[in-house]
Amino acid sequence: MNYYQLLDLQREPFANSPDPRLLYLSEQHHDCLQQLELAVRLRRGLGVVLGEVGTGKTTICRRLIRNLGGEGDRRTIIRLILDPDFHSRRDFLAAIVRAFGLGDDELGEPVERELKELFYNFLLEESVGRDRNVLLIIDEGQKLPDFCLEALRELLNYETNDRKLVQVLIFAQEEFRARIRRHNYFRDRIALFMHLRPLGFRETRALINFRLRQSHRRPAAADELFTLPAMWLIYRHTGGYPRRIIMLCSQIMLAYLVRCSHDPAAAGKITASLVRSCVRRVFN
Repeated sequence: MNYYQLLDLQREPFANSPDPRLLYLSEQHHDCLQQLELAVRLRRGLGVVLGEVGTGKTTICRRLIRNLGGEGDRRTIIRLILDPDFHSRRDFLAAIVRAFGLGDDELGEPVERELKELFYNFLLEESVGRDRNVLLIIDEGQKLPDFCLEALRELLNYETNDRKLVQVLIFAQEEFRARIRRHNYFRDRIALFMHLRPLGFRETRALINFRLRQSHRRPAAADELFTLPAMWLIYRHTGGYPRRIIMLCSQIMLAYLVRCSHDPAAAGKITASLVRSCVRRVFN
């Protein structure tokens, strides 16, 4: 029997792919997203979002890009650096320049001063001349070497009387906090600091039920699939980390399908015993 027919689903509820229809924003994620978007639109400069692996930083990052650049909005120029493990300031500045499509093959290998001048002129043209918002997003920010922090500080000095010419958002794991504390010159530039924490039990339930409702042909019936003890075990073994919740629930759904395909009479609610068996496979 077809997967979707068996469970009366229209789509995979716990896929790892970033399907915007399945994006659940808890209260803290919604607040973080709104504050980031506001800070960028007001051109506040530097924002930092910290959180352990799997707390939803990448989800927030992708949703923010969609919100700021969606529906043909050409007022915001957004570029994303995914792996900022650079070997020198020049390499970092060159990566920024390339990300924004600047430079020319005829320039050869420009030195730092030339790269900064190139970027500054670009910012003057776009931010001041065309009133466009220039946003640089750095993911995995904990990999940034110290010399990159100094380079960012210098770029954030590019400003007019009423705005920063470039907006910078850094998404990083918790160890980046200690780096910030060691560099007062960088910490003092942070206009917005957000910290994402794991979900509580109520939010864990809400995430699971939201994804099921968004995927079910009869949304009202989706809330009845998991028993309360099963939900509690999922929360306990995942610690409330969204990525781990989705990974575990994906395995639970597969195990449930196998059981129901072998014995259709076994179809019913997902119980704590099924969750336990999947926990051993996923996390052990």
